Amino acid sequence: AGSVNDLAFCNPAKKLCAITCGDDKAIKVWNATTGSKLYTFEGHDAAVHSVCPHNKENVHFFFSTSVNGKIKAWLYDNMGYRVDYDAPGHSITTMAYSADGKRLFSCGTSKDGESHVVEWNENDGVIKRNYVGFQKPSSGVVQFDTSENKYLAVGDDYAIKVWDMDKINILTTIDAEGGLPA
Repeated sequence: AGSVNDLAFCNPAKKLCAITCGDDKAIKVWNATTGSKLYTFEGHDAAVHSVCPHNKENVHFFFSTSVNGKIKAWLYDNMGYRVDYDAPGHSITTMAYSADGKRLFSCGTSKDGESHVVEWNENDGVIKRNYVGFQKPSSGVVQFDTSENKYLAVGDDYAIKVWDMDKINILTTIDAEGGLPA
């Protein structure tokens, strides 16, 4: 029971599916056509905040992140999680791939309001690049997106902060005119 915290589409076994996660600490995969539940994944010991499905070399998998700063990777086989990492600052984190699917990023905010944007080496779970440019604590969880395999954008401190993916220092800051949370 509890709320659904994230939803994404995935396509394991050439079937369109919806993947959900929530306060019940579980991740569920549903057949998007019939509505039937195909998998339930358990292994987080806190509410699951987000999911990030992906496939690489015909292997379908997904990452999940929980509100206690854990990142787990799963295959669609009910055999449990394959990797278990700590998010930077044990933050509530969202994961995303670059548009070409070759680079993995995460963005999150710790309980103290410290925000992190990092690029991961997905093969060994090591942080490859830690982006700098957050000035003060965030009151909520920062949101982010990637574009054109080149840019990262983060909504933080009433502004949109933009990085070139290949450089750790901020590229530009756009005043959102109070339209974004601090």
